[in-house]
Amino acid sequence: MNAFTRVLAVGALALVANSSVAQAESMLFMDNFIGHGMGELYTGPTSGDSIAPFTTYSSRNDGRVRLYGGGLLMDVDANGRYNLNEADLVLNLEDWENIRVTFNHRSYNDEVHGFATDEDRVGGSGDQNAGQLNPFVDHSNADGVAVSVDGENFVPIWTPSAGESNSNWYGVEISSVDAAIAQALNLAGGNGSLSTVTFRLQQYDDYSKSTDGRGWDWVTIYGTEKPSGAPGVVPEPSSFVLLGIGAMGLVGYGWRRRKTRKAA
Repeated sequence: MNAFTRVLAVGALALVANSSVAQAESMLFMDNFIGHGMGELYTGPTSGDSIAPFTTYSSRNDGRVRLYGGGLLMDVDANGRYNLNEADLVLNLEDWENIRVTFNHRSYNDEVHGFATDEDRVGGSGDQNAGQLNPFVDHSNADGVAVSVDGENFVPIWTPSAGESNSNWYGVEISSVDAAIAQALNLAGGNGSLSTVTFRLQQYDDYSKSTDGRGWDWVTIYGTEKPSGAPGVVPEPSSFVLLGIGAMGLVGYGWRRRKTRKAA
């Protein structure tokens, strides 16, 4: 291999290596509800206990989404009346992919209500529709986590398993969030945006802690930055340098071939 061919090879290999470097995962958001939130996209308070930046909703006036024991507790204030509680977090994920969600969770003897096709069903005794993850519009009387890109069409990404432990906190990891976000974009029909991705935590039942209720803590969202060259992303300066090296190799190789032909 002559010198010019070596320059060409080095430039080409450098370009390939630069384009295939795996992006490191970043913590985009973390909230333990005691004022210690952090992450690339965290915008909540930096001190003191707070539910912000989550916004909350309860289907009845006696529904409760409140801070409890360093975490977030969802239950009701008046027993015997079914209520849906929600806590929504909106993040701009235009520049991020490979989204992964983790959190700590606890059931206080709360029956499991999966995301059934009947969004307005009224719960009964025992687990109901456990394991179901059917998309829904606006609200669904269910327990779990869902995502949306328009605040209207939601795709569930997790619901508790039937027979879950009612005595301890346990960790949850959800890795296939990108597919759910893509499905949410499709359901939004052009009205959704990656700049307004909603993560919803929700609980549905009819008694207060410790007969019912669910706890959430250490809600964390990870992602990797979209590679250079993706829409809306400016290539890094190093990419231009490597491109120049490759181009120089091509020019040199062509000049070398012409010189060899003349000599022959």
